[in-house]
Amino acid sequence: MRRNRFERVDEVQEDAITLELAPDGDMEQARVHVPGADGVPARTSGAAKKVDAFRNAIKIANTMKLAIVVMGDEGAWDSEWGDLYTPV
Repeated sequence: MRRNRFERVDEVQEDAITLELAPDGDMEQARVHVPGADGVPARTSGAAKKVDAFRNAIKIANTMKLAIVVMGDEGAWDSEWGDLYTPV
């Protein structure tokens, strides 16, 4: 089975769900940044356990039909979730 791939970015993206790893330096926490759509403003979740934030990002991305990108400390990425890459 093919592994999921997630693009690593340096800032919150306006056209994708951004999973921010290790906000405030906490390697076990993450935040989800959701772009605005259909008159609903952009929003950011509070810090949560990184696995919970990852699952939440997937649910939101599936609902909104958007990609997920990853921002923050690459060392906090869990390789079980898929491959993290930086485009050239």
